[in-house]
Amino acid sequence: MNTKKMFKKLTAVATGATMIGATMMGALAADLSEYPDVFVSDGTFDGLFVVGEAAASVDNLAMTDIATNMWIAGSDSTTTTTVSGDAWMVGTSAKSLELANSNASDGSIIGETFNDIETFISEDELVALADGVWSTNEDEHEYNQYIYFDSASGSNVGKTSVVKYSENDDESTEDHLFFKNGVEFARYQIEFTSTAQSDVTDSTGSADTTGTYLDDFENTELSMFGETYTVVLARRPASTPEDSVKLTLMAGATTDTLNEGEAGSYTVQGTNYDVEVTFVDSTEAKFTVNGEATNPLKVGETYILSDKSEI
Repeated sequence: MNTKKMFKKLTAVATGATMIGATMMGALAADLSEYPDVFVSDGTFDGLFVVGEAAASVDNLAMTDIATNMWIAGSDSTTTTTVSGDAWMVGTSAKSLELANSNASDGSIIGETFNDIETFISEDELVALADGVWSTNEDEHEYNQYIYFDSASGSNVGKTSVVKYSENDDESTEDHLFFKNGVEFARYQIEFTSTAQSDVTDSTGSADTTGTYLDDFENTELSMFGETYTVVLARRPASTPEDSVKLTLMAGATTDTLNEGEAGSYTVQGTNYDVEVTFVDSTEAKFTVNGEATNPLKVGETYILSDKSEI
């Protein structure tokens, strides 16, 4: 009788042990090398913490430590910045623009500048700096484009084009790319591989070695930094004309040719403009744009309309 009772108890214990074993095997199936990510879903801990009624203080501390790990895992995220269009990241395979490491005041922090990374960039870094060709009425002239990052001098060394932790004008304190007011940090340069030449005329178009008009340059197009410009004026303005060349360029949304009394309709950035040429003489022209009359304009002059557009 006693033997039979003992056998039943042993059988029950064995069954219980089997069930516990199965449960433990299921729980341990998760790869703990992924801890605590396996317990975090969409940045939030997915589970419950259970502490026994008679738990010791060390158990409570352990639970707090685990909860902290879960919070860190839930808040751990990577921010990705996507840049569209023509862009250059300030850096090379060997150099990165570093945050200024200084506890000095905002106005005196000295850090790494663009010039410390690269002294210049060209078409290899920006499509807008692609090589080009200027077609004049005389010939074609190839050119290259560059942006030079000059090193500041004197008391401004290391104080412009730097990344620093500071407060901006909107009272937002964080990492900012800082450019000091009035201090040059970059310089655009266009470099021709051959000398562009033009006939020199007077105001009537007659050849004149002392004239100020560079006839072969006017009404040509020149692309710079991704924008196409029309040369509306080409002059030699100095008291000794041969010592100077001045080009006036304009980049317009649309262009056209109208005779006196003619009108045209044009859409610029979603706005319609009805333009009429109301007066023309040998040196000036007047326009009416959407009922608004311009001043008399000479070649190369502009008039700003009431909506801030320009003709």
